[in-house]
Amino acid sequence: MAYLRAVFPPIALALILIFLLNPMVNRLERRGVRRGFGTALIYLVFIGVVAIGLSVLVPPLVDQVNDLVDRGPEIQEDAITAVEDLAVRLNIDLEAIGLGGLSGQPEGQTQDSDSLSFIEDWGGQLFAGAGRFATGAFHVVLNFILAPVFAAYLLIDLPKIQKAGLHYMPPRFRDELLPVIERIGNTVGAFFRGQLLVAAIVGLMSCLAFLIIGLPFWLPIGLLAGFFNIIPLVGPFVGGAAAVVVGGIEGGLPLAIKAALAMLVVQQIDNHFISPKVMGWAVRLHPVAVMIALLLGASLGGIWGMLLAVPMMGVAKILFVHFYETRVLGNWEYVGVVTGDSGVVKEVGEKSEIPEADLASDAKGRLPAKLAKAEKAAKAERLVEDLKEAKGS
Repeated sequence: MAYLRAVFPPIALALILIFLLNPMVNRLERRGVRRGFGTALIYLVFIGVVAIGLSVLVPPLVDQVNDLVDRGPEIQEDAITAVEDLAVRLNIDLEAIGLGGLSGQPEGQTQDSDSLSFIEDWGGQLFAGAGRFATGAFHVVLNFILAPVFAAYLLIDLPKIQKAGLHYMPPRFRDELLPVIERIGNTVGAFFRGQLLVAAIVGLMSCLAFLIIGLPFWLPIGLLAGFFNIIPLVGPFVGGAAAVVVGGIEGGLPLAIKAALAMLVVQQIDNHFISPKVMGWAVRLHPVAVMIALLLGASLGGIWGMLLAVPMMGVAKILFVHFYETRVLGNWEYVGVVTGDSGVVKEVGEKSEIPEADLASDAKGRLPAKLAKAEKAAKAERLVEDLKEAKGS
């Protein structure tokens, strides 16, 4: 499992990049640009946009993070004081819940006798934490280096991979499986493209809202809210909680309430105006199903599992609905209905990249053979009914 978790993040990130960039590579290819050159061009543009964004965001972000680090001890003392005051108001015994030594040294412990042990323990924890941080940072950097490389190779060879997959697909299953694959591509591609755009808009609105109310460290908190908004139902709680905590420590209860209201306004705008327009019905999952998917993803794959949980639940829904419609209800017309933009197999308004000669379809080139047979049978039944009516008249 440990080896799988080490390999899984760069592959997952590479697939996300493919769903994001492949539609643009396809458009360049239709205009006569070779796929390899088009991929390199899209990469240059993508890197340029990221570099411009970082050049704008990094300087103020570094200033605010440095300020946060410098004021760390002061913020810690203010937080401890706020917790103790709240405990006194609510008549809570901090000793009973294990927080008796929150503001200082525990009772009965002398500084002279245990100071050396305390320093040794603190030093060991510091070095252990630094080691874990360095290892995690190395893995993150490695993932962000390997993922674009994987994605570039796959983007260039994607048509060949599709044709190879079609070649090895049993002919009797092609008519049924190709629309299912296209629906899966539609769902996953729409989810990631829409969710990233929504996260960027939410991050920008959060930063502006926190700046307007005068919240300290508004930029890192707003970016945090936008980043975690990639994971459905999680971002609002993470960003809102951080804003309320910082507001309560720095400005007391009034600023905490303002921060909560600001995040509430941002989320209402997102839920009622932005997400419905951008996301549409990409996944079409009930909120309860989304929460179950997030719990399963978190338990199996951590943050990466949560990121992929919702689109994978959408894929599972597509497979289940397809099985129910075709095998249980016998509705083979469902197979021929393909809509949306997969970003991999087909794009809106364009023909499939898979050659038509390889598809065992009817004369229209769209409906599978089973659907064509169903249409012929329906026409025959209508013809018999017309003949009966003609004889009766």
